[in-house]
Amino acid sequence: SSERPHDAKPPPADMAYAYTDVPALDKYLADKSYITGFQASQDDLDVFVAVGAAPDASATPNAARWYSHVAALLAKAFPGTPAGVTGASAPAAAGKKEQPKKEKKEKKAPPPKKEKKEPTAEEKRAKQVKDAKKEGGKKAVDIAGAAEMTLGMEFFCTTLEKSEGDIELLQMAMDAMNVEVEPDAEERKGGSGHIGKMIFSASNDQLAVVAHVPKELVEKINCKEWVESVVAFINEPDATEVLPGICETKGAFVVKGKPGITFPIKLKDTGLAGAFTYLRSKKCFPESESEDDYCFGDDYGM
Repeated sequence: SSERPHDAKPPPADMAYAYTDVPALDKYLADKSYITGFQASQDDLDVFVAVGAAPDASATPNAARWYSHVAALLAKAFPGTPAGVTGASAPAAAGKKEQPKKEKKEKKAPPPKKEKKEPTAEEKRAKQVKDAKKEGGKKAVDIAGAAEMTLGMEFFCTTLEKSEGDIELLQMAMDAMNVEVEPDAEERKGGSGHIGKMIFSASNDQLAVVAHVPKELVEKINCKEWVESVVAFINEPDATEVLPGICETKGAFVVKGKPGITFPIKLKDTGLAGAFTYLRSKKCFPESESEDDYCFGDDYGM
């Protein structure tokens, strides 16, 4: 019987059962319902797994009875229909599956870092040209916007950084300022060709200046005279070179700095002041407005 008698006591915990074979198990279960104790335990499961198949009921009735009972308990605990498992084998001892050892994966060496290729002289120059044109195009939009907000503003003076005192780059920036705005372009650029302007760019070595006056404004300001007046205002004749092609609509010049004596950044400020002075002398600065109303940082608009 599987019922526990009132006066029965469970076997001591240290009395472990040692399974050898089914006939021995049958004799052992002659007066027992379970391997140890009075209810199914891990011991029953371990021996069940060790037996592996239902014993012959005619030869070993006690073992067959016990096996059938444990099988019924397992069926209740695991009611699903088994499909079979391949590659699994019963453990030799206590029925606990040994976990397969994880193979250590070899760490892959990181790919070698690609060395940054030093740009060529042509690539460096291409970037300088791109930056100078971009700055000029954006600055032109600001100038055109200021002109629309300020009635009467027809002339403007400003500084550009990306040209870095390079007269060729500064001329490209001026061209970018004067292009017509493309209405369908994602980014608005240019559009200040109708405004007379003088732009300045300084490096550690020299100051570059480019001027533009549209034909319709030549009667008010002659570009050649404007450039010559600023050259005279800076007053560094032995360090100044006026570029060929100067005329009533365009002009350009450079002023070399003298180490420890004259500095292009200071010459730029002097040139801006000279450009403004000339425009004011020609009454091209609105009398109703003050100088400060047209000042944008280093920019002077007239």
